[in-house]
Amino acid sequence: SASGAAWIVQNARLLDQWAGMTASANGSVHRDRCMALNAQWILDRNPGQRMVIWAHNWHVRDERPFMGFHLRKALGKDYLNLAFCSARGEYFAMPPGKRNSVHSLTEAPEDSFEGILDRCGTPRMVVDIRQADSEDPGSAFLTETRPFGGVIGAIAMDSHYMVTRLRKHFDLVFFVRETT
Repeated sequence: SASGAAWIVQNARLLDQWAGMTASANGSVHRDRCMALNAQWILDRNPGQRMVIWAHNWHVRDERPFMGFHLRKALGKDYLNLAFCSARGEYFAMPPGKRNSVHSLTEAPEDSFEGILDRCGTPRMVVDIRQADSEDPGSAFLTETRPFGGVIGAIAMDSHYMVTRLRKHFDLVFFVRETT
């Protein structure tokens, strides 16, 4: 069938993308572009439908060369990205050269996004960054450049905080005060 043939071609394309990623000195850039192309391929075959993509914060962020940049460019306001973060707790990841195991999060610095959200005392919240205003004392911190710990991924890290400006890269933040 036509749809069966399209899937065969797409699966061959996936193999080619994998080969391109592993052969490239800049494989992660290639990977993010391919992830966006594959998501768009699925959306194009399902008009009017929505899709949820679960990926690391840095993949979904709206910044070149990440997947989120390509999806925002293709989908415009129909692309909504959500960052995840936590102030304390544990996470499951792989130390370099070892098996997956549980690791402790670096406690949130006071001036970090997580440190500020932690002081609110709410165990879980979704924050709409699109509504943040640099003139509003309650949301100005969301428009500022600060440490953000949402960089945890598959590999264990000594420090989870990178300086970023959330509003520039994300639409929403899902905060969990403590993760296990």
